Order: sequence, then C-alpha cells, then structure tokens
Amino acid sequence: MKKLFAFISVFLILSAANLFADVSVKKLSDGNVEVTFFYGNPRASEVVIAGDFTNWQNGALPMTKTDKGWTFTKTFPAGTTIKYKFISDGNWTTDLKAPDFVDDGFGGNNGLVDVDALAGGGAVASGPKIKFLTWSMLGYQMKWNKTADETDLDSAGINLTSYMKVTGDALPNVPIYFEIAVAEKKDFCNLYKKGELDWSDGFANFFTDLIFDPVAYFNGNEENKTYLGHFKFGLSSNYVNWTTGYKYAKLPPHQINDWITVDKEWEAGYLAVGGYNYFELGSALQQIGPLSIKAAVAPNRAADRAGTQYGMFAWVNASIGPEATFDFQYNGAYGKSFETIFDEIMETDLIVGYKGIFAPVTAKANYLVNFYGSTDNGKGNKKYYAMWMDAEDIFASLIPDTITSNLTLYTKKRQ
Repeated sequence: MKKLFAFISVFLILSAANLFADVSVKKLSDGNVEVTFFYGNPRASEVVIAGDFTNWQNGALPMTKTDKGWTFTKTFPAGTTIKYKFISDGNWTTDLKAPDFVDDGFGGNNGLVDVDALAGGGAVASGPKIKFLTWSMLGYQMKWNKTADETDLDSAGINLTSYMKVTGDALPNVPIYFEIAVAEKKDFCNLYKKGELDWSDGFANFFTDLIFDPVAYFNGNEENKTYLGHFKFGLSSNYVNWTTGYKYAKLPPHQINDWITVDKEWEAGYLAVGGYNYFELGSALQQIGPLSIKAAVAPNRAADRAGTQYGMFAWVNASIGPEATFDFQYNGAYGKSFETIFDEIMETDLIVGYKGIFAPVTAKANYLVNFYGSTDNGKGNKKYYAMWMDAEDIFASLIPDTITSNLTLYTKKRQ
C-alpha cells in the first residue's frame, strides 16, 4: 500500500538466535491481573520496557536481570490491552514471542497483550474475538518559492492519511483480516494555491466539507477514493487450514534452512489485483509414527507480485526428531491469462533442503535447480515450457538455467 510519509527505521539485531521473550499473567484476588514480561538475552547490559502504559520512551521502566534474561512485573486492571516494546542497550526490540502484534506506524510491530484473553477471562477467551486498529496521521504543510528577488508562498494545506484494520476470528475457527484505506490525500494545496485558490475560499471549503463530507474531502480527488487494501479470510480445522488473500495481503512465508524461499513481504498484488489460496496440512495429519510432516500448497495470481501472473508454490517438510529434517519446494510462474495459463510456463524452481545433527556437528545443505522459459534473449532464442510438450522438447526443457547449492557445517558452542 502506498504511503504518503516514509519512515526509515534502522534496527540492529544482535545474536538473534538467542533472543527469546515471553509474557505470563496471573489473576489476583482483587480482580486485577499481574503481568510478567520476559526478555531472554542475558548478554544485554541494560534493558527497559516501553509501552502505552509508560508513555513509551519518556517513561520507560527498567527490567530486572536474572540468570536467563530480564523480567518486569506490573499489575493491570482486568480488561486492559497493552502495547509494548523492549529497549535493549538502546535498540528498540520487538518481542518476537508476544501473544499478538500491532503495527507501530514506523514499519515494524509492537507487542500486544490482551490480559483477559491470556488469563482466561470468560467470554473474551472463548468466543469470537475481533480487534479494531487504526493508523492515522494529520499533517499541515506550506510550500514557498524562492527567487533571487523575493520569497512568496506557493501553497498550503492539510493532509490526512488514515488506515483502519480489523483482525481476529469472525466466527470460531474463521480468521479474518482486512484493511481499509480511509484517506490518502496526496497534496497540501487545499487551503491555498497561488493563482488558483485563495485563503478565504480554501478555509470555507475546509469547514464546509469537514461538517458535511470529511472523508471525501481528505481523499482529495477521484484517484484517491476509500478502498479495500489488505484482505484475508480463512477456515481452520484439525485437518486442513485454508487462507485466501487479495490485493496487498502478504503470502505466508517459507524458509528452508538459511534460504528464504517465500518472502514475508510478497504481496498478492500491488496493482490492486491478484490473490491466492493457501492450503496447509492440519495438526491431526502432521504426525505419522516417528515422522513429522508439514505441507502447504498455494495456487495464486501473484507470481509477478503485481497480481497479473498465475503461479503456484508448494512445499513439504519432513523431520525425524531433531536429528534430521528434509524440505522440498516447488515454485512455478505461469501465463497471464486463463487461456494461456499452462501454455507457457515462465519459470520453475525446484528447491531441496536438508538439516542433520551429528553429535557436536550440525550440517545444513540447500540445492536449487532453476528453469527459465518463454524468454527471448533478443537473438531469437526462446524456450518454452508447458504442461504438454512434444517428445523432442521434453529433453531440452530438462536442462536447467541455474543451479545453486550451499553446505554449512558448524558446531554448538560450549556454554
């Protein structure tokens, strides 16, 4: 989704594998709830917690160091919802194991704690749970033109950017998430524009529309109407979990060892089209004797990220205890219309991963075979891949364009 304001956040991530956090709650006899936050990085020299209950950084509170990390305990009234982050040695750090998350407005997430839900607060924990969130910014700007002889005002205006988000379970086992762009005004010339709009007319228009049609006013023009941004809907069960996404909704990510094979920022369609279905194996089917299996398949129209090209990715992860894990993934990018979806396969990726533990040594290996098809190099050479091909084309199609592999060996550090 386009943003009118860009925020640049720099995060320093140190020893990410060793950072663990947790939140626990305890009901008290007086009806309040005691909440304990835990940040598991004992190597940090100073950690404070900041949140909406501390006025964020201005009132950040010190955490207490233990052998395993840092803790902070505070009593809150029942029904409280807490937004928070840790500040470890001066670095803002999201609690990666927070019960829930909410957009912090700067490109990251704050931890979110619903104390009633964690404490088992009756209907709050058992019934459908919907959360309403918003991110809004109101700004004022004046633009000046400077010449060698004078400086004069070119424009002035008020700008509103506002997004409303709803997330949670619409019904039991029916998760839903959607985001509405309420206002995305692109300019600051609605109060004054040199040679076009004077101050009196600008303020008259502002106060009139603020009373009669404020949302339309802050959208500014026909191109910036209120619209549906992210949309996700699904159904959860013990056998299959299904999610469908549309427009700016992110595809579920996947990683094989150290390779990110489906990026967490991959959108269903940044051109406000596209979508996907995602089917994941449920918990009742994930254990076959000593073998643990996880699998998913995702037919989509997001292969080009713009939402105009059909595609599919599917992966299977199988492990036998912690000692051996195998992962296989298929990625395919197909045609751009339903008539030609399988006539020319634009790209195929086959990815294999393995992780094994041999006493003090851990081995990780990845292997990628990549085929590019239906591409013209400008010299008349073009290869085609299709679901159905003549016999002489099959052999040619099996010659990969790219082969990539890596092997990593490391030993566990002595504590």
